[in-house]
Amino acid sequence: MYKNFLFFALAALFLGNVCKSDLVDDAEDTLNLLRTATIDNLNGAFLEHTKLAVEVDTAAIETKAAAQKQIEEIGKLFKSVRSSKCRTASKLIEKVTSDAVDTCVNNQADEALTLIYTEGSGLADSTVKTIFDQEKEIIFCGQADEDCLNGVIATIQEKADAVPGLINDEIEIDRAAVEEQIGLITACADAAVGKAKQLVASYKACIV
Repeated sequence: MYKNFLFFALAALFLGNVCKSDLVDDAEDTLNLLRTATIDNLNGAFLEHTKLAVEVDTAAIETKAAAQKQIEEIGKLFKSVRSSKCRTASKLIEKVTSDAVDTCVNNQADEALTLIYTEGSGLADSTVKTIFDQEKEIIFCGQADEDCLNGVIATIQEKADAVPGLINDEIEIDRAAVEEQIGLITACADAAVGKAKQLVASYKACIV
């Protein structure tokens, strides 16, 4: 009788370990789904952040060019005047306002690119940390009970399902922030052109 009891006890222990082993495998499979979802969506996020960076660079280049053209047109108001004072003033106004545009645009563009890099890195760090945290949970539960493993599997599945929406939301937030920065880049040109007009107006004797 004792032998039969021992046999059943060992069999139950063996089956229990097999079940737990299967659950650990299931947990690893689910974790792989989370890894795949994270990698795929982070790759997509990287492409979106790259597009945003290109938009910033393009906005900066186009803004500088447009502002320079307007400033040169304003400077032409002095061109037919032979006075050396007026010619000097024209060149000075053009240089000062052009430099102001370049400095302002460069600063705003740098801020926008820094934002893109920081947010992209932070997003990658937080999503990768989620994977590491769940790996720890699997290890812990592998030494505990089946309920623990079942709970971890459910949690990992939820996180895997949530990854696309989570990353997409972050991209939309970043896009809105970058659009705001691009607006500030455009404002740099408006301010410089306005300043050029103001300076030109102060030289009434030089205006054609």
